[in-house]
Amino acid sequence: MRLPLRYIAECAVALVLCASAAPGAGAATVPLKGEYSAEAVLGFARQLARSGEYFRAYTELSRLKSYYPGHVEEARLRLSELYLLYGGGRYGAILAMVRASGTVVSCADRIFSADAAIALGEYGRSLDASTALPAEGCGPFIDSALRRRAFISLVLLNRIEEAKRLESPKPLLSDSGFDPAAHAELAKYAHDGFSARRSPCMALGLGAVPGMGYAYAGNRQNGIIAFIVVSTFSALTYFSFRTDNAPLGFVFGATAAVFYGGSIVGAYRETLRYNRSIEDRIRESVYEELRPGDDREEIFRRYGIGYGDR
Repeated sequence: MRLPLRYIAECAVALVLCASAAPGAGAATVPLKGEYSAEAVLGFARQLARSGEYFRAYTELSRLKSYYPGHVEEARLRLSELYLLYGGGRYGAILAMVRASGTVVSCADRIFSADAAIALGEYGRSLDASTALPAEGCGPFIDSALRRRAFISLVLLNRIEEAKRLESPKPLLSDSGFDPAAHAELAKYAHDGFSARRSPCMALGLGAVPGMGYAYAGNRQNGIIAFIVVSTFSALTYFSFRTDNAPLGFVFGATAAVFYGGSIVGAYRETLRYNRSIEDRIRESVYEELRPGDDREEIFRRYGIGYGDR
């Protein structure tokens, strides 16, 4: 009995496949198991966090939670997620995550909530997060970090005197290590900076004189240019009508009006930029001296997954 050629070919292919798969079957299982084990995923997440790849580290933590629930306790995973979200600039997600947790918010959660609010410029919200009384004592380290954020919030709100008189809430430890008096120079610098801000409404009023609004906002160069341009086109408009050249006078007049209105609006916006630059410098100085990022790093090491070096 002769078998069809098609059946002979199929049997040959099947034999080849079985022969090639059989020797490596046992060896292929071990690498897969090691590569995707809980410790391997956790170690990879730590490596990504150390190198600043926060989004990828967050994804690996989500994989760990999904594949190996309970391998790392929930509180550590949560704080690690907050740390990675902050590193990735997802400040709104942090506030939403803390809000979704309900009324009971841990002390370390409030650190990230306050920092996210500060990053978004919501200083009142950050002050609330850092001064709200917890259900239980936070301990000296977290207490110090919270008081530091309360001080930052008050300074950025230009409530300097309150920042100087900042005290630890009664239920918390008073010897938390943060003394607002030690940062008196910083508070004075912030006070002087806020005092140097200009009024946008005053800039609008002074803008009635071409260039004066710019000069008030600290941009004298633009003020001089605005004065020259508006004055030149105004003079050309005047002489055009004096010489009975009405069409040209209308063109020069419209141009003068556009530049005049632009100088007023420009002065207003320049004042806002000037004030914003002052606030940015104050904020940078506050961050440079108080270094709140060190607190987040320490929380990640102590209470999160850390980097595996402890």
